[in-house]
Amino acid sequence: MSEEKKLEAKDIIDENVILLKAELEAKTKLVEDLAKALDDMTKKYTQAQDFIETDARAKLVADIAPRTTVSKEILVRMPLVELKRMKETLDVAQLPAFKSGTPLVTKDSPRVKLDNMYSDYMKKIRGGK
Repeated sequence: MSEEKKLEAKDIIDENVILLKAELEAKTKLVEDLAKALDDMTKKYTQAQDFIETDARAKLVADIAPRTTVSKEILVRMPLVELKRMKETLDVAQLPAFKSGTPLVTKDSPRVKLDNMYSDYMKKIRGGK
């Protein structure tokens, strides 16, 4: 092989090396950009999950609170699974009623009125309105 062909072959090899290095750098940058995009999407996904869980929890607490004696502070701290179970139980539960179907306790029943009068009286005694 002559010197000219050797130089020509070396130039071709050098050009290929330069092209491959440039291609490698471009692909490395692409991988880094994709990794950054994946991290961003993962953060957004986590935020979305937190938002959805918070929204579901708030809806469950709003649905359960008027139907139970458990305070809202306790309900807010309960796991989502327990809140779901509690709602399912409350959906199935029924107030006691007579055989005729008339509820045993209603908002207008004498017992409820008496309890309200007693609580109002105790508030007045304690200095409340």
